[in-house]
Amino acid sequence: MTKILAYHVRDDEQQFIDEWVAEHHVQVDSVTAELHDDTVDQAQGYDGIDYKQRSILSEKPELYQKAASIWNSAASLSFSWN
Repeated sequence: MTKILAYHVRDDEQQFIDEWVAEHHVQVDSVTAELHDDTVDQAQGYDGIDYKQRSILSEKPELYQKAASIWNSAASLSFSWN
């Protein structure tokens, strides 16, 4: 089963994630933390992530290098732009 970690999920959004999970054969775990240098490691063991936020992810390229090392070429990153 595909496993996705959803970052920066608010309480009012969780219901929609739960409904989507019920319709698809995908595991989605949610955290309230934003995706940053100190939280990217939480995605270890997941096939991909989903995030949405307005703050800067990182000023350093290491975040992207670390993310690339966590997922193999078959994994995906979902970028949501508001």
